Amino acid sequence: MSSSQSKGMFKSSLAPLMEQFVQEKRAVGYRYETGAATLIRLDRFLANEAPPDTGWSRSVIRRWLAKRPLESTSSQRTRFTVARQFAEFLCRLGHPVYVPDRALAARGHSSFSPRIFTQPEIRRLLQEADRLTPLQHAHRSGTWSCQRCSACCAAAAFGSVRS
Repeated sequence: MSSSQSKGMFKSSLAPLMEQFVQEKRAVGYRYETGAATLIRLDRFLANEAPPDTGWSRSVIRRWLAKRPLESTSSQRTRFTVARQFAEFLCRLGHPVYVPDRALAARGHSSFSPRIFTQPEIRRLLQEADRLTPLQHAHRSGTWSCQRCSACCAAAAFGSVRS
């Protein structure tokens, strides 16, 4: 969504400030496509759910941030991030608004599990690296030494460097 497409898309009482926020994000180099789309959804929510005189209240924003059925953690986190950044923007402009606490952000469990090599695995890795032969291609002349160096660096991280 380009800046011309987002202009005039906001309808709530905060529409001018939302447009200014998107312009600021883009002026500093962000494409801000997903954020702008999320902000438009927040704007629709505020236009439909918030009393016109309050606009941005703690109770309304908490309803916006609540987990939705079948919503992924990352989608909820995106909504949280956009709402929090916009609230901080409003505060910078002198509007005393509720800024959602970071503790409210959705937390997903990480599927990352580090792979820690055993000493015998490191030894086998280095033995295999020793068996590598340099490539015959001129444009890859440093590949063999680079591979051996990588293997040594990995081993050094585990305290078992061989010379």
